[in-house]
Amino acid sequence: SKRKAVVGAALIGCSAWVVVSMVSDWLLPVPKEMLEQLRRSLIPLDGSRGLLATLFLVAVSPAICEESLFRGPLLRGLRARLGGPAAAALTALLFGLFHLDVYRLIPSTLLGLLLGVIALESGSIVPSIIAHFCNNAMLILLVHLRLDDRMESLGHATLAAIAVASLLLSAVGVALVRSGEKKSEM
Repeated sequence: SKRKAVVGAALIGCSAWVVVSMVSDWLLPVPKEMLEQLRRSLIPLDGSRGLLATLFLVAVSPAICEESLFRGPLLRGLRARLGGPAAAALTALLFGLFHLDVYRLIPSTLLGLLLGVIALESGSIVPSIIAHFCNNAMLILLVHLRLDDRMESLGHATLAAIAVASLLLSAVGVALVRSGEKKSEM
């Protein structure tokens, strides 16, 4: 059903960021000063922008606008020419490049690949919008609550447990997305 796809997409969006960020940190770690600059841009130190405004600007708006473009006409058009997997991969790379930052290329491309799979499997961009929103919202909440700082002090066993739990939640999400009824057209 459509509900299964939406619930699955939410699970993926709330959990896949863990593994995506671990892979990204392993391949191309972001310098500390750039991370701090990103934190300040998300949550200004002077409190000039509240959490709800930040969620709207950095989670809701990009989820709707970017998914409407990348998993809408781009993915649909490329799928007609290249087939689903190649279209998802190319759209993901374009999504990564769209973010115009070498340090965001890997995580944005990986996220774009997941979002493409969600759109293709569900037959709709709505679940990919939900997953995109959840992903961005989780990152905003981590920064807002300063949990991203605390993650760095966790031991390897704790980080491994978090990664395994994230993978399991994402796998459940993928299974739910795949079990839903596919619409004939995205």
